[in-house]
Amino acid sequence: MSHKIYIESRRKGIVEKIDIHYVGTKHKQSLDNLLKDKRFLRENKELVVKFLADASIGKTAKRKAGIKSCGISTQDKYLHNLKPLLRFSPKKPLSKLTAKDIESFVHALEKDELKGSKDIPYSSKTKSDIKKTVIILLRWLLGEGNKKLYEMTYWIDTRHERKDVLALEEHDIKKLLDLDKTMKEKVLIACLFDGGFRIEEFLNVRNSDVRKVEAPAPYYKIMIRTQFSKTKGRDVSMFWSDSYELIRSWITAKQTSKGLEEPFFNVSYRHCQTLLKELGDKIGIRLHAHLFRHSSATHYANKGLNEFQLNKRFGWGTGSDMGRRYVDSSKLDEKPQIKEYEESKLGDLTNQLRKQEEENRIRKEEIDTLRVEREDTAKKLERVMKQMKEFEEAQKIYMQATQTG
Repeated sequence: MSHKIYIESRRKGIVEKIDIHYVGTKHKQSLDNLLKDKRFLRENKELVVKFLADASIGKTAKRKAGIKSCGISTQDKYLHNLKPLLRFSPKKPLSKLTAKDIESFVHALEKDELKGSKDIPYSSKTKSDIKKTVIILLRWLLGEGNKKLYEMTYWIDTRHERKDVLALEEHDIKKLLDLDKTMKEKVLIACLFDGGFRIEEFLNVRNSDVRKVEAPAPYYKIMIRTQFSKTKGRDVSMFWSDSYELIRSWITAKQTSKGLEEPFFNVSYRHCQTLLKELGDKIGIRLHAHLFRHSSATHYANKGLNEFQLNKRFGWGTGSDMGRRYVDSSKLDEKPQIKEYEESKLGDLTNQLRKQEEENRIRKEEIDTLRVEREDTAKKLERVMKQMKEFEEAQKIYMQATQTG
């Protein structure tokens, strides 16, 4: 959904997701192309379409999965990941594949006998995604816990080579802020680094989703709505010391209260890409939105956030290993960035005070979270005790009635 279409929807009273990648349109075209492709069995094409429809309502997920339904982006990814299997077995029904068929398919995939567009071999990560999608398809076909499913998939290695990506450090972000002259660029950099948002999430933040938290050291919270997120909604506390003044100034300049459901950062995705490219050229680094997300996770892992806190802050699912990966990476750092931040990057008393305020905000949120969890546990315990008491009383009444009778 483009910004122009978004504005038209707002006039009609509709708040819709701004689809920066036009995934909905592209997915529809991909489905149309699949159905028209005469290389594949009609039965297989219809089966894939049914699989995607079931994925959209959660019928392809594991029984214990926290998030079951799949959005358009995931459905489109599934579709592209299944095309190699369709090409490998163009004339055999997918419902009749054997363990030997899957072995041959995985072998061909690993040996680069199956290739992507322009006859380019798939990357290690793409191969992993293809194998994971095939496993999901087979689980959907055969049923979770099925013996045949186990025989067909237990041996498949879905690991992939992980490339070390250099993260921007805090002094790099400050350097970028010093280079910029416009408030728009400064807000984009600060929010992407501090909040670690996926770019589509950030561009879908509405004015009403940004609220100030009154405290001795005030800060802002930005809400990511579930319908605008790749995974799940969440509240993100903007703790970084430079964020508060930049967000406050942006809100004042934009007069955001006049359009609560208008985008908080009303700039197109393409324009954001251009801004980041121009900034990157100035410092000799290829800048893109996901680099800021990676840098943000690294920054907060080095600040001491644990796996659970990182998953919550960055919107990773309960079963995701992303939080743990960042925690593990932070432990391997021989020069802890926290100490470097305190001793080398601040330098004067004012910045030291701001640093302490930032730490206090983080700890306060941790305490608030623990208090809420403790209160919930106490309420559950109280309900259980009440039920036990009611049961005991009912049991006494029953015994008395039995004896009387």
